[in-house]
Amino acid sequence: IDYGTRFTKVAIGREGLEATIWHDAENRRLIPSVVYITAKGDVLPWPDSPPAGASKVEYLKMLLATPNDDRFGSQLPFLQGSLRAQGVKALAALFLSELIRRVRESEENKPHLKNENTRWLVNIGVPVQFYDGPEREIFQEVASVAYLWHEPRPQGGDIGSLVSAYSSVVVDKAHIDKAISAFPELAAALSEYIRDPNRPEGLYGFCDIGG
Repeated sequence: IDYGTRFTKVAIGREGLEATIWHDAENRRLIPSVVYITAKGDVLPWPDSPPAGASKVEYLKMLLATPNDDRFGSQLPFLQGSLRAQGVKALAALFLSELIRRVRESEENKPHLKNENTRWLVNIGVPVQFYDGPEREIFQEVASVAYLWHEPRPQGGDIGSLVSAYSSVVVDKAHIDKAISAFPELAAALSEYIRDPNRPEGLYGFCDIGG
């Protein structure tokens, strides 16, 4: 999962098959990285047809590392003080959990996987500037909660219940860390390449030229 500041992308790979880019039911490969909060405070974790009056929450990825950044934080007037950081993590985890759920459902309904016992391994990208910093642990924590939440969904749909649910989650690190990880997409791509048994031996370096 390339968890982007504005858009999120998902690549799916299976041993022996070429990787593909996932698309949702609306044929979108670029999934807006947003959630919505209704006027009543309910959280909508998927960017589809929000009701009138709902507030769009963007830039959750950047707020995970810097929750008090005024460039992004002005859109969260309902999360102040110590609640800000925990609320951002809860919203990001809910968005990612819904994404994982939809990817699994769409893939497992395909004929060649319907009767398969599929073991899913998920990587969520971390911004490279936080790779060696304490912020990486935040991304790993959010990724782990997202994986736990993708089935079943957390109880309660309002922002207060969501924050409480996040705070009370006990993450089974030994189990979850085998299924989900958080490190830069560039490192993930390089790791996948060097595992290819058909590649020539040598020293390899990848360069990410951003647009």
